[in-house]
Amino acid sequence: MSFLEVLDLSVRFGMIPTMANVSLSLAKRERFGIISESGSGKTLTALAITGLLSEGAKMGGSIALDGCPCPRRNVKRPGCAASGSAWCFRNR
Repeated sequence: MSFLEVLDLSVRFGMIPTMANVSLSLAKRERFGIISESGSGKTLTALAITGLLSEGAKMGGSIALDGCPCPRRNVKRPGCAASGSAWCFRNR
């Protein structure tokens, strides 16, 4: 079983699809990076996984952390962030 399982993740704002059909699997203690062009969905993927998408975003697909489904959005305890994933902000 994967520690992090993302299946067919999609994000849209209104009728505008911004990201579609992203799937990934990550084992415990495994690390990975997403390297791609600007505007390709790297940030949206991370925001969806951590439950930090804005209120206007509509998410499709599923995200599970250690076999447990992650809520799509929870204001008090954002998504999986309370369960073992984290967002590392960078300084510009």
